[in-house]
Amino acid sequence: MNGLTHTNGGDAAVASEAEFASPPPWILLSSGSPFFEDGDALLDRIIPEDRQRILAEGNRAAAVNGRVILEYSMDIPSLGTVPVQEFRCCFPGGFRSLFVAAQGFRRNEAFPCRNVCSQNLVPVYRADRNFERILDCNPPFARLFGFEEPEEFLSSLWARNPFFSHAAREMTLARFDGGFLDRFEVMFRRKDGTSFWGELSAVISPDGGYAGGRLTDITERRREDLLLQERNSALSMLGEISADLMEDLDMDVLLQKILDYAATYMNTEHGAISFADHPRGERYIRWARGPLLTRWIGKRIPLSRGLGARVLASEKSMVVPDYKTYENRLPDRDFDILSTTVGVPLRWKNHTFGYLSTYYEGPPREISGSKVEYLERFAFLASMALRNAGLYEDARRELEERRRLEKELVKAREAAEQASAAKGEYLARISHEIRNPLNVLAGISDRLLETCRDKGTAEGLRLMEKAKNHILQVLNDILDLSKIEAGRMNVTVAPFSPGELAGECAALFSPQAELKELTFSTEVNPDVPEYTLGDPLRIRQILFNLLGNAVKFTSRGGVSLSLTEARDVPGSPRLLFTVSDTGPGIDPERMESIFEPYTQGGRPSSGESGGTGLGLSISRRIARLLGGELTADSAPGKGAVFTLSLPLLQDGPNEKDVPKGKEKTPPLPERLTVLAADDHPVNRALLSKMLSRPGWQVILASDGREALELAEKHTPDVILLDLEMPVLDGLETARALRDENPGDVRPFILGLTGHDPDRALPLCRRAGMDGCLTKPFTPEDILGEIARRFGRDG
Repeated sequence: MNGLTHTNGGDAAVASEAEFASPPPWILLSSGSPFFEDGDALLDRIIPEDRQRILAEGNRAAAVNGRVILEYSMDIPSLGTVPVQEFRCCFPGGFRSLFVAAQGFRRNEAFPCRNVCSQNLVPVYRADRNFERILDCNPPFARLFGFEEPEEFLSSLWARNPFFSHAAREMTLARFDGGFLDRFEVMFRRKDGTSFWGELSAVISPDGGYAGGRLTDITERRREDLLLQERNSALSMLGEISADLMEDLDMDVLLQKILDYAATYMNTEHGAISFADHPRGERYIRWARGPLLTRWIGKRIPLSRGLGARVLASEKSMVVPDYKTYENRLPDRDFDILSTTVGVPLRWKNHTFGYLSTYYEGPPREISGSKVEYLERFAFLASMALRNAGLYEDARRELEERRRLEKELVKAREAAEQASAAKGEYLARISHEIRNPLNVLAGISDRLLETCRDKGTAEGLRLMEKAKNHILQVLNDILDLSKIEAGRMNVTVAPFSPGELAGECAALFSPQAELKELTFSTEVNPDVPEYTLGDPLRIRQILFNLLGNAVKFTSRGGVSLSLTEARDVPGSPRLLFTVSDTGPGIDPERMESIFEPYTQGGRPSSGESGGTGLGLSISRRIARLLGGELTADSAPGKGAVFTLSLPLLQDGPNEKDVPKGKEKTPPLPERLTVLAADDHPVNRALLSKMLSRPGWQVILASDGREALELAEKHTPDVILLDLEMPVLDGLETARALRDENPGDVRPFILGLTGHDPDRALPLCRRAGMDGCLTKPFTPEDILGEIARRFGRDG
């Protein structure tokens, strides 16, 4: 500090030897650095012969809170013994001092400015009490105002008014405290009209007639302080801006905000944010501010042209003093109005992805390094914010795309479900429409065969029966494929005997092979367990298809069915059903295609119908539903071998768990009342003939409403209801009958339908029926259901 302050409580300061021993920090006016090192005692530096006198004079001044000039000599390590003048201002509780020291100082001189100034140590002066004129100074002081010699300065106007303004002088006088001015910062005016900042220290003489002190040029320090303040302010502002930028994740909003901040700080209306497209060797303006650059948003510009070329290539900031004369400027005349341009890179980690630029119109501007530095710091924050917003935008786009795909998947699934439902409904309708006439054909042909004695006519009726069975098989295949594709085919796990199943299949197809003069062999390996778990119905369906194809496509030789257990294959033990034939074989190139729907397999038949090409496709899909596989091996002229591989459960059921063949049908009751309802007259006639037995009464109805009326009148034991009838269908009729007969004594109700049994049976059960028969059905089918019901009751 440029003064020494000493306090002693709140009383008048009395300078004692002890108090002088530990003075506060201070600076001598006669040197640019302190004379004393840390820990030095002021009193120890005063030569011994002056100490008591200085203490006494200081105490007298302190007693009256006055001012005093103390003269003494000090031993200073760097200068030796140096005469000192101390200008001391006392006040209640302490004092302040200003020191002047110089070699060659003569005692009792009023103010040894000349002697001090002759050393040219620091700028010192003597002025009148109100600082209206500088009375004396040294050369360093004169040079601060642009004068070489003190005399030249003292005779100039600047000696009469050195301050920058009248207000500056008034503020200086107002800052005196007890006759002491301590390092007051104020502006002064030089000879050439420029100004500088000075740090002024002064003390009023004891008689109050003048003031003396030192003046230090602090312009550079002031500039550095202002720069530091500006940087601190900028950092504080950047902190606030950073929080503001990080809050925005919308890319367009963030880009606009970045440009607004940058343009405001750089005091311009024009700015742009450009992104680099390195693979294409281009850049484009992503966002812009100002009427000129907004027209260029989205336009592609070569990476080698314009301000961005240098910024992106060097990854450093760049200032172009005048864009109009810039050698690599864009040639468009729109840019002729631009002058100074500034560009700073936008960088994330080690990748420069774009740059931020600001532009000015009019005459060129001077852009300070601090402004560029601030813009670089701001660009760093902007880069982080843009990176976050980019990640958010990518995530948002991905989420929107995922949602769009999910919606499309939902729509596709709904459309597929609707199509599947429509397909199922259509197939159900077709099934119903086909089964109804098949039922009529079957009934008529059965009746005619019972009474026909002509061989030719009988053979024709048998061909009709065969055609009917073929149509029914085609219809069943189509329905099975539809159910598999819709995921509605059900498989069950029940105990069965693999050997008995193979024997049943052989018993059915062996006669067909004999008719074609083919051999038929069956072999069951002894290692095959007698009982296991599986779905015998679906396994039988697969074997029927394989054996039927083998017999159909083989014209000479034979067909064989073998059953073995495979334990040497990876995984669990498996049950292998193998069907072999000596037919024409299959081309290897078409081996896999034979399992595709509607594919014949490419081998010539023996003259019989080739079928729909659905059998093998359905069989493989059923095998996979059962956890197995169906494979084929063949070569032209060497027959074909089809192998059904199914998982073999280790812990199979016991013999008592397996149903033993067909149950014996109980006898039919002697007396029975049967009500049959069908809207088709031929079906009603067939039902009447099937049910006409001695002691039985058959009542016929053409719709559900009539059936309800007849049921109420005759109280039938059995009611047969076609599911699709006018007025009231079979399901609604069954519900009404159950509501009218809620007790245990109620009629046995069977549904008659041309629909798929897997679909029709649950509907019939929910409507209160006891069962359901699928058309075409035989008299044995109906009579068997009746016998089993009334046989249990008996």
